[in-house]
Amino acid sequence: MASIRKAKKLGIYKAPKYTKDRAKLMADTRKLVSDANRRLKGLNEAGYKGTWASKKLAERLDTKVLNAWTKQGKIKVSKTLTNTQLKAIQKATQQFMSSQTSKVSGIRKVKESTLDSLRATLSKDIELDEMDVETAYEMLSNKDFDYFNNADRVGASTMWALIEDAKEYNQTEDTFISRLLNMYDSSNDLDAIERAKRLYDRYIL
Repeated sequence: MASIRKAKKLGIYKAPKYTKDRAKLMADTRKLVSDANRRLKGLNEAGYKGTWASKKLAERLDTKVLNAWTKQGKIKVSKTLTNTQLKAIQKATQQFMSSQTSKVSGIRKVKESTLDSLRATLSKDIELDEMDVETAYEMLSNKDFDYFNNADRVGASTMWALIEDAKEYNQTEDTFISRLLNMYDSSNDLDAIERAKRLYDRYIL
């Protein structure tokens, strides 16, 4: 889908036709966005701007296709958006609103449960900063990380250590993958290699 700005430059942009369905879609989207922006404001004021669920929301909306995210960390809706774009904004916003970490109270609960989980697998006296806890939470719910978080493969504590080492020593993708797969002799496991590449791109690169 070409961006609206690009379509206008090419002279192929056509403004969406006004219909009752279009009006309802716009009204529903604006209401949902208004509710979400109030929640975002609360997160920002509590010091959680651009983190947890709001980080994922920004990744989904701050794109060339949608361009629905402001520098202030809010959702914006333009009258020129197509119905498809409005529905995409609705979907991303609904995902944010349904996330436990879209609220300050939810973030605090998730932080505690994540720390408890990490202490159980890593160390009782482990100390992590805010970003570490958020990254750990995302890792523990990441399908690729979970693939290796298995007694027959690597396990959470070893995976965490491998990723931290890779970041600290600026390891290449090949080095990280080689170390990971050699842990349980799976150098020919193509699925594991692809998963390892995705973990490297997301958490190390």
